[in-house]
Amino acid sequence: MMDLFKKIHEMGKTVILVTHDMNHVLEYCENVVVMSDGQVEKSGKVKDVFLDSDYLLNLGIHDICKEASSIEAVKKCKKPMMFIHGTKDDFVPYSMGLKVYKAANCEKELYSVKGATHANSLYMNPENYWNKVFNFINEKTSIGR
Repeated sequence: MMDLFKKIHEMGKTVILVTHDMNHVLEYCENVVVMSDGQVEKSGKVKDVFLDSDYLLNLGIHDICKEASSIEAVKKCKKPMMFIHGTKDDFVPYSMGLKVYKAANCEKELYSVKGATHANSLYMNPENYWNKVFNFINEKTSIGR
C-alpha cells in the first residue's frame, strides 16, 4: 500500500496519510502534523519535528526513542557491520552516523559517500556501492566465506 502512495506522490499528487506508525512517517512523509485530542500540537518538516527531543519527551515517546537508540544497539553487536552514510545527509547528519560507527564494538567498516543525501548513497555511484557491499560480505561474513 505504501508503494502505491509513493507512486501517487511521484505523479505530483498530494497524499495525506493518517497513521500511528512513526516508521511510515519517517520513511514516506515530508511534512507531519501531530494531533492530540483533535487539536494540532505541532507541524512542520518531519526531520524538524523528530529532532525536537524536548517535544518528544513531552509527548511521552522518549522511551521509544531510547529503546531505538542506534548507539546502544551497536554497542551490543558482535557481528561485522558495514556503515554506509552520505556526507550531505540532512536527515541523519553525517556527524551522527560517525558517532554510531565509533560506538560499534565489533568488526566494522565505514563507507562514506561524498555528496550523498539521505538514502541516496546507492545512486551516486551504483557500481562502486555494490562493489563495496559485496566485498564486505565476502570478506567479513560467513555468507562470503
